[in-house]
Parts: sequence; C-alpha cells; structure tokens
Amino acid sequence: MKVFKSCVFIIIATLVINPTYAIVTVGLLGDGCDYDSLIDAYNDNDPVVHVTTQMNHFDSFVIAKSKYFVGGYDNCDDALSGVIGENKSVWRKSEDETVITIHASEPTQSIISLSNFEIFGGQDILFAGAGGISIQGNSSVIINNSDIRNNYGDLGGGISIYGANAKLELNASNVINNISDRLGGGIYCEAGSEVLIQNESNIRSCLLYTSPSPRDGLLS
Repeated sequence: MKVFKSCVFIIIATLVINPTYAIVTVGLLGDGCDYDSLIDAYNDNDPVVHVTTQMNHFDSFVIAKSKYFVGGYDNCDDALSGVIGENKSVWRKSEDETVITIHASEPTQSIISLSNFEIFGGQDILFAGAGGISIQGNSSVIINNSDIRNNYGDLGGGISIYGANAKLELNASNVINNISDRLGGGIYCEAGSEVLIQNESNIRSCLLYTSPSPRDGLLS
C-alpha cells in the first residue's frame, strides 16, 4: 500500500460486478430504445443502464445514487441481449463544465459503475473545478475499459476525487491528454480519498499548466 498525498493507490485483483436487475436502454427511440438521454435513464428506478453507440451524449446532471452505466452496444437489440460491439459510447461536453459529476448523497455507500465509455471535452477551470469526472460523497466509483481524455480542470484535469468516503477504481482504463491549472493533470485526490489502479490502466500525457511552461502532473 502506498500513501500519496492523502490518497491510497492499491493494485489488486479485478472486481467483477454482475448486476442481476432489470435494465433500461439508451439510444435511438426509433430503434426500440427505452430512452434517448442518459438523465432520463438515470431517473428510472432500474439501476442498470445499457447505452448504445448510436449517438453522443452531452447530458448534465449529478449522479447521487447507485447506478451501473454500460456502454458499447451497437443498437438496442444488442443492449438488451448484452452483446457489446467494438466501439465505446461517447459522453462528452462542448461547453465549460465537467463531463460527469458524481456527488453521492445517500446515507449508505453509492456504487457507480462506468464501462466502455469515452469521456472527453470537459472544462472547468473555476476554483477546484474538474475537467472529466468529479467524485465526492459516500461513493465507490468503478471505471472499466474507458478513456478519460482531453479534459481541462483547475484541480484534476481528468478526474478529481475528494473526501475520506470517496473511492475510485480504474480497470483497464486510460486517463490521457488531460490538463489542470494547479494540481493533478491526470487525477487529483484529496482528504483521504482512495484510488485503486489495476489491470493495465494508464495515466499518461497529462500536464499541469504552470508558468513559465507546462510540466508533468499525472497524480496529485
């Protein structure tokens, strides 16, 4: 176990999550999908969301409860049958805000899983803003086979995680080409948050945008 600036980085065996709940699908409504937006699927009572690659998603909302998002399905028939294609689903931003905000507010720990996504285009350079993903609260966040790239934040270009009850696990995922103004070009973690990096996950090509010139800032 290595303690690094109030964060714990641990390499362990893969955590496999196999929810047995009913699922909802996100994609083109004309293709038989349940919803065409992530926020509507999030608000559905079913905890498992299968997302197609038929469209890009720009949804802005706060994830505050347990939810399992699985992307990479070519269409909603495949999403229903669990057949994942070759491409990842896209969750991105084109405006100045964080792509995904996870601020868990349930009294018990919330489990949020993101699998087979490309997460990019986020920008929040206001005080303590995160670019790609912001994690706070009593939460366990698992990111599987996903790319968090080309995001720009103040604290945490790719991912920002804060608080002793906040946990992050990266499985076979890439945090690449992200930039922060102050700390954590790749991942910024503080106040006892826990980060587990495993299964050939990569954190690379992330910079701190400092004067007089940018410098490496993968983890802070």
